[in-house]
Amino acid sequence: MCSTVWERIQSYLRDKLTGTRHADISYPANYVCKKTIPYNLSLVASVGTSFHKIMEEFYSFEHEERDESHLEFLRDEVIKENGEEAKRLQIQQDLDGYIG
Repeated sequence: MCSTVWERIQSYLRDKLTGTRHADISYPANYVCKKTIPYNLSLVASVGTSFHKIMEEFYSFEHEERDESHLEFLRDEVIKENGEEAKRLQIQQDLDGYIG
């Protein structure tokens, strides 16, 4: 019984992490996540690098060209260039957080 409950808690926290920034999780939940869900530094670093590249190129456009369609174009180009299709969701979440 206890292991089933624990598995449900872990599943719930994993689901929450996919749509929530790490800093938005309360401290107790953050502690449990750190103890139960492996932190993938290579994923975080590559997503951060891709996000940075997208934003750097986005701001190289003229002000009137900085719209959502250009941002989506850059996102797709950087994902393709870096071979990061599997990380599309994480990259898009960062862009969504930036755009609001």
